[in-house]
Amino acid sequence: MTVSLKICLPDKIFHQENNDKIVLPIENGTFTVIEERAPTMLFMSAGAVQLLDKSNRTVKRWFINGGFADIANNECVVATDKAVNLENFSLSQAEEKAKDDAFYQKVYDYLKIFG
Repeated sequence: MTVSLKICLPDKIFHQENNDKIVLPIENGTFTVIEERAPTMLFMSAGAVQLLDKSNRTVKRWFINGGFADIANNECVVATDKAVNLENFSLSQAEEKAKDDAFYQKVYDYLKIFG
């Protein structure tokens, strides 16, 4: 059994898939979602939502602009106003977009540190 992740923007479902573990950015660090986790509602900070494999290695990442997560019945629904897939996004792209957008400045700062 796995945990279902759904990242929702105001106008659409941005991404949806199943995985072993999901790591969410919260104010004082991260929160890991695993199978059979007790129902939880979280406010999230701007940062990376990560999918981890069974060896706790990051396999996919999305940068979100904060929001909230509803976790219940092996499903994690993330609601945010902005998100970007970090697998297809470079530091130079973030730097260019950061000139006009505070969200992309956060993405740029994240990528400078974590690549």
